[in-house]
Amino acid sequence: MGPRAFLADFGLAWRVATGSRLTSTGVALGTPSYMSPEQARGDPLDSARDGVSGVGPAADVWGIGCVLYELLAGRRAFEGETTAAVVGRVLLYDPPRLRTVRGDLPKPVERLVRQCLAKRSRDRYPDAGVLRDDLDRLLRGERPRARVPGTGRRRLLAGLAVAALAAWAAWLARPVGTASAPEGASSRRSAAESLAAKARGLRSSDPPEAAALLERALAEEPGHPAAAAWRLERGLLFWALGRGPEAREEWGRVPEAAPERSRARLYRGLEAFCSLAPGGLLAHRGRPDLEEAAAATGLEANLARAAIAADDRNWAEARAGLSDLPGWEAALLRGYVEGEDPSGDRAAAVAEYGRALEEGIPFAWVHNNRGAARYRLGDVSRALGDFTEALRIQPGFPAALFNRGVDSILAGDPTGGLRDLDELLGSLSERDPRYARALFERARARSQLGDLRGAVTGYTEALRARPDHALALANRGQARMELGDEPGALEDLDAALRVDPGLPDTRVLRGVLRSKRLRDHSGAISDFLEALRLRPGHLEALRNLGIARQNLGEWSGAAEAYREFLRLHPGHSTAGAIRRWLADCEGRLGGG
Repeated sequence: MGPRAFLADFGLAWRVATGSRLTSTGVALGTPSYMSPEQARGDPLDSARDGVSGVGPAADVWGIGCVLYELLAGRRAFEGETTAAVVGRVLLYDPPRLRTVRGDLPKPVERLVRQCLAKRSRDRYPDAGVLRDDLDRLLRGERPRARVPGTGRRRLLAGLAVAALAAWAAWLARPVGTASAPEGASSRRSAAESLAAKARGLRSSDPPEAAALLERALAEEPGHPAAAAWRLERGLLFWALGRGPEAREEWGRVPEAAPERSRARLYRGLEAFCSLAPGGLLAHRGRPDLEEAAAATGLEANLARAAIAADDRNWAEARAGLSDLPGWEAALLRGYVEGEDPSGDRAAAVAEYGRALEEGIPFAWVHNNRGAARYRLGDVSRALGDFTEALRIQPGFPAALFNRGVDSILAGDPTGGLRDLDELLGSLSERDPRYARALFERARARSQLGDLRGAVTGYTEALRARPDHALALANRGQARMELGDEPGALEDLDAALRVDPGLPDTRVLRGVLRSKRLRDHSGAISDFLEALRLRPGHLEALRNLGIARQNLGEWSGAAEAYREFLRLHPGHSTAGAIRRWLADCEGRLGGG
């Protein structure tokens, strides 16, 4: 007779074979191997109802997940030499994926257990009743719903799931190598399963090797029950590496009858979405896959509908559709929505992209987008780290090269920026919308390095690619002014303001050129006043307005500009000189 599962209670329980206790007496938090992260942190009881993470029904779900993991894997999910080591693993690490130790385990079963063991309580089943419903679906041969968000806080103890749990575990809880395995089943991992397990361990550190190992596993046993799952995983690795055509080809090989087929179709659509966004919508490639996935039911359909809404820039609909969806795919899309929506939450985008990366597959696209969100938050150093990691995973990734190049220039490393932009421009066609921007940024780096003639040449190249680039005109005008080419500088600044009259810095620059180089103080005053209208309190506009009026003998107007400067910028490095000029104006006014 094979092994049978016996349920004693959820207080003092024993593993009869070894005599080890599952629950200790006199311990407030419970046994470390089975306590939830919120219990390990010492969170207050049920404070989640006040909006704070606390110990509630989801802690019972965690405990069930630990028991299920041990039944299926033949080992505890969280182990360590000491209590502190176990608690540290509960708080910081995920247990090894079940399918790495049980290659015969159905993927929906692994997904269910993983949801039970989600670190954040809100990402688990909300209570044992909802978990019981998914267990019932598994017993009926149906796909579990992965996560069904609950609006209430029903305090159902784990005993509600006991009937389904006992029947389900009695069949599935066969540790690898026991005599209870079905007749004819191997008690040892096949060569293909060993290759797949090794690939799983390398998915983060060496995605190309992981993909190669899966190819060997598929060649070893093309008819293995997990072959479709291996193809799904191999396609994900190709996607992460930026090898989109190979990813789509691999997903296309997933058989129509395989349960993984709907997920493969979703991935084909998402890969196209990520390769085109932002900038190019899905009008052709990828949209049919997403629409086909959206027409079905279940998690894949919800994800596909949310991706379509995001592609259409319908941010509210996409955000609502993604709010309760589990998994890295939903996190990736939530990160995109919060990062690209003009009114989105960039900090939330950073967090969601981080959750997507926690899945273990190192997506270059996700690192690049998280870097862009961090850059917008002013976190330049971490943004550079993300762009660099994206390029480590996918060398030559155009978006990451551009972003790291621009970020490096603004961070004071124009040499590094030039290196990235030179590499990028070597791979872009002149029709690519990033081409003119890359030329512009490269010219700006040359200007920072003091190569003004190289900067003028670079801005000229950018303007050939995009003649209406107002900032390229303005920056070329500044470089020409510093080189002593006043007529060329004025021509560029006039052209920049014709393209975009709302550039206050360009107004100030033209005013300075008129006042200091061309002795056109009246024209300069008009520019400074317009710059102040566009940006009240503009430091350089106020300072130069005072100088221009002082040059014309307009002592009262000059004094007024200097006083406003000192009121708004009293600690500026030029404040001492401004005070002297103000005193001179006031003396002349008093003397008059």
